[in-house]
Amino acid sequence: MRNTTAICLTLGSTFLAGCAADLACEGSCGTAVITTTGAPRTALPALAVSVPSQALGDLVFLPLAEIGNDLNYLTDDGFEPRIARRWSAEDSVTIVFELDDRATWQDGAPVTADDVVFTFDLYRDPIVNSVVREDLVAITAVTARDEHTVAFTFSHPYAEQFYDAAYHMRIHPRHILDTIPRSELAAHPFGRDPIGNGPFRVARWDASSTVELVADTTFFLGRPGLDRIVIQANPDLNGIVTSLVAGETDFTDFLGPLAFVNRIREAEHLTAIPTPSLVYMFLSFNFRDSDHPDRQHPLLSQRYIREAVSLAVDREAIAQATMADLAPVPQGPVSQANPLWELELPTIPYDTARARRLLADEGWTDSDGDGVLDRDGERLSFGVIIPPSGLRQQMATIMESQLGALGIELRIEQLADFDVWQSRSAEGRFESTLGGWEQDPNPLGSTRGTWGTNGPNNWGSYSNARLDTLLDALAQGLPADQARETWREALQVIQDDYPAIWLMSPVQAVAVHSRFENVTMRPGRWGSSIWRWRVPPDEMLPRDRIGIQ
Repeated sequence: MRNTTAICLTLGSTFLAGCAADLACEGSCGTAVITTTGAPRTALPALAVSVPSQALGDLVFLPLAEIGNDLNYLTDDGFEPRIARRWSAEDSVTIVFELDDRATWQDGAPVTADDVVFTFDLYRDPIVNSVVREDLVAITAVTARDEHTVAFTFSHPYAEQFYDAAYHMRIHPRHILDTIPRSELAAHPFGRDPIGNGPFRVARWDASSTVELVADTTFFLGRPGLDRIVIQANPDLNGIVTSLVAGETDFTDFLGPLAFVNRIREAEHLTAIPTPSLVYMFLSFNFRDSDHPDRQHPLLSQRYIREAVSLAVDREAIAQATMADLAPVPQGPVSQANPLWELELPTIPYDTARARRLLADEGWTDSDGDGVLDRDGERLSFGVIIPPSGLRQQMATIMESQLGALGIELRIEQLADFDVWQSRSAEGRFESTLGGWEQDPNPLGSTRGTWGTNGPNNWGSYSNARLDTLLDALAQGLPADQARETWREALQVIQDDYPAIWLMSPVQAVAVHSRFENVTMRPGRWGSSIWRWRVPPDEMLPRDRIGIQ
């Protein structure tokens, strides 16, 4: 690991700490109106689950260092200083960070090593139950050596040490949050009226879930390139695209079906930026009876039923019908931007004949001729919950038809509110749920968190002891060839259990108004770079100068 300090790169490249003065503008610097399909629920990164909440947290709170656009998680190459000015490896299990003594909280208090120690304790607390808690298990201690020096100690040497220390945690203010009981943190007003250390402050958060942020003109890395950011939630993708084409909004992070992408491409004032994404979409089965969580689900806990349902879904047809060639089908819980995408796993086939045999061998027939298979008075029927998403509605409707052709009834329940869908999924109140999961750049953390027995995002209560053993081995660090084969076996274990139907990994097709300069985008975390955007004076719109109309 190199000893790192801030340097300036040429205009047009990525900026590092101390270089943001190049972004400065006179008078108004512009407003970005951002529309997302879901609303942020909190600005506190430790509690963030959804992409909108993570993006909001990225605008208000900073990590020790920010990963580069190439998502290199094996070394510190490409990471840019943020709260940390520099860092070095003291020995094979210790990394020492020197904090930037210019960093302050938005109430004027300095950001100190005690804040970093507190942040680690917050993220690791099972009461808080952060979605990245399991990613921090190899960090055994975080110690303040003085006001601006903090040491991370690891249980063993492994390649991703720097990544685990710098990437997962946004630094939180100890002097404010330390007195709040952890059990009350999620409902505390601080989540919507935070005091951060980042480039923007939350100025307004109204009942319709519109969040307005204003630039912190005293930000220690330099004045942000924008005066204001407004985040609006709209579950209707067609409405989002219509507002972009009409020039009413400036940016969205997901365009959905190909028809929407083409509308953006045809608008002269918009730019569509397609990149491989960290997202995969899937239908997750619940192994538990949602009405009686102490019991197994009578149908979906049976492997042969999950296999039959999976074989009866033509995933390629769903991907083509909804997104054409912009959403390849994965062979497990991996996304396009995940390095595991390149592993050669057997393809899960579309095989209705085999599905019928599996069910017939277990005694399922349509005894009453109503089109739905039954056995001993029980119908082969289960529900799926989906958020208010046109894309997921389309996907679910196609699956409903495909499964219905085999006598499997899929009951679609589209919820009116994205937050309700999120809560019900996280609490296991579903038979199946149609999700879209954004992976961590490091495949271990995201796989363990979602499919490991004790993973905080294991919505369907899936458990496989062999998988847990393989993931534990990977966490200890393995030689590259051995790690590759271990990953192949781990993914094969998941695939063979059919805990979900892996549907597609859509391209991250974002749309942005062409008047913005310094636009950079990395997969999954648009909030981490938007503070560098700016609007040239000759490209200003009325809302850039006087606010949102």
